[in-house]
Amino acid sequence: MISDVYERKQQRFFTNQYINNLLEIQLGLANVPILFEGQTSLKGLKQLLNNTKSRYGKGLLESLFKR
Repeated sequence: MISDVYERKQQRFFTNQYINNLLEIQLGLANVPILFEGQTSLKGLKQLLNNTKSRYGKGLLESLFKR
């Protein structure tokens, strides 16, 4: 799975849109799904974890990646 890709020459991270369009579609690599963007509280993160189903098996999310 791909989450962050850093471009050294321009010293920046690729946008999620770029990763989706280029790497996922053209190369067939899985991208980390974006479940939420913006600001939230610890309570909000816990609710997200407790109410989001896994995309890879039965049950809830396996993990959370915060950037």
